[in-house]
Amino acid sequence: RVRRNQSFGALFFIDLDNFKNINDSLGHPAGDLVLQEMAQRLKGQVRGDDTVARLGGDEFIVILSSLSKDGRQAIARAREIANKIRDTISMECRIHETDLHVTASIGISMISEEASSGHDLLRFADTAMYEAKREGRNRVEFFSESMSSEVTRQLELENQLHRALKEDQFRLHYQPLVNTAMEIIGAEALIRWQNPELGLVAPAEFLDVLESSGQIVEVGGWVIETALKQMTLWMEQGLVAEDFMLCINISPRQFRDAGFADNIHRQLARVNLPSQNIMMEVTEHNIIHNIDDAILRMQELNQTGISFSLDDFGTGYSSLAHLKNLPVNHIKIDRSFVKDICHDPGDQAMVASILALSKHLGLEVVAEGVEELDQFHLLKQYGCKIYQGYYFSPPLSPDKMTGYLETKPPSDRR
Repeated sequence: RVRRNQSFGALFFIDLDNFKNINDSLGHPAGDLVLQEMAQRLKGQVRGDDTVARLGGDEFIVILSSLSKDGRQAIARAREIANKIRDTISMECRIHETDLHVTASIGISMISEEASSGHDLLRFADTAMYEAKREGRNRVEFFSESMSSEVTRQLELENQLHRALKEDQFRLHYQPLVNTAMEIIGAEALIRWQNPELGLVAPAEFLDVLESSGQIVEVGGWVIETALKQMTLWMEQGLVAEDFMLCINISPRQFRDAGFADNIHRQLARVNLPSQNIMMEVTEHNIIHNIDDAILRMQELNQTGISFSLDDFGTGYSSLAHLKNLPVNHIKIDRSFVKDICHDPGDQAMVASILALSKHLGLEVVAEGVEELDQFHLLKQYGCKIYQGYYFSPPLSPDKMTGYLETKPPSDRR
């Protein structure tokens, strides 16, 4: 119909953000009710001769015909309708006495007389939708050719990462945590990728790909297993104190995985390591989408002795609102506040406030990103007691970390 009228149309690919959280927390029947409600909302925003269809799962497509014979006007009209759809979806939805806030990422490919096949149009819109998710979700994005090359690059990266685990290309490095006397009281396990062609690849280059592809659950399991084995070895060698803290980063998808807690317990039992030595580091992004479920999961692990640290504190839009309810033992001041602390009054005020609040709540504070002696002295003056950063040590390979520990007597955190 679009081609016959020689008018531009549009194809929307709509994906509900974090919909798995609803199924996991409320059950699939509740999730089905949400999908039915969203379908009705979509139909309410389009014309009678437009098409709304569910592809499966939490994905929908909308086909808008005959928007305009002028390309720019058609794009403007498509954007207007997409924004209305996004706003309508994000309106509160009440299911089983629970108020839900659902958002959607929307990708758009434009349809014209010279348009590609239906399969390609769907693929283009799908690509744009994933770009919307990468840009933060709850967004509208139009397909562009540059996205296609980015998707190809990401697929290649996914394939390489899949091989990386099978071919033992991942490595763990460990960055020490020190006290005010600069004694080592813990270490954070940090993943690296030893790519045969690229060399040692930093996590910023590949963690998002692991998360979006779902591979992070398997790789995260490897991180936990490897770190616990290394910690056990250090304890057997007498290189660390009984209360040495091993910090392990947990991704959002790992944290939501139904078997996460059981896996942790199995791993600890396998190496006979006390759970009190383990601290899980989570960011606000891990937990903000379903705070009640996150609290229950954290409490479950807390009861076995595992503690939690809220990472990158101060960068989330509602950290303070949630802090009093979260079962965390530590917070980590984000490095962005430490970097200029010696000459930025705003950063000084922020750090001083975080330390005062933490003391009131009975939380320990770790300052990360400490790279200079003056930063260390000022943080110490403000009352910070635990530090991490290149001033003390960069992340070290297991052998180098072992050598580093051999030069330092075990220090009890208490």
